[in-house]
Amino acid sequence: MPSSLPPDYWHTRIEMDVLVAGKHVYCEKPLIQKTEEGKMLVEAAKKSDKILQVGSQRVSSLAFHEAKKIL
Repeated sequence: MPSSLPPDYWHTRIEMDVLVAGKHVYCEKPLIQKTEEGKMLVEAAKKSDKILQVGSQRVSSLAFHEAKKIL
């Protein structure tokens, strides 16, 4: 079954489009594929005055927080 998520190499294009649309961005890692993309995104975020955040939502879940406390 094919994934409904875009491939990682589309992240930069999608993030740029969202910033241009005036929206905040949260992106699962990897944020970029090439260093130049990162520089473009930082500039686009500054220009848009919107938040650009990258993370790993799965490991930010409460289940991982509870497991960390147990361990």
